Amino acid sequence: MVRKGERYRTKAPLEVSAMTAWAAPYTGGEDGVLPAGEEFVVSNDPPDGATAVYCDPVRYDELHAHFVPAKDRRNKRYSGYYLCIDLGLIAERCERVG
Repeated sequence: MVRKGERYRTKAPLEVSAMTAWAAPYTGGEDGVLPAGEEFVVSNDPPDGATAVYCDPVRYDELHAHFVPAKDRRNKRYSGYYLCIDLGLIAERCERVG
């Protein structure tokens, strides 16, 4: 069972949704791939019946441009990104670290 605060490393490329946060009544995001060898930390305990969980990449700054287009990053209302990762893919393609 995946828990808040756990750290994982991808063993293979991992399909994710990169969600964007805004200082406005808006949310966005795009599908992307977290490369093999990247690490992430689970941001929340998934509720019963959840199929995915929110996560933060350990190399947040280095991966920022990989997941979020420049026009969004430059927008004054943009406030960051996070990943939504399928729980089945975590079990299948990741290993727990630490």
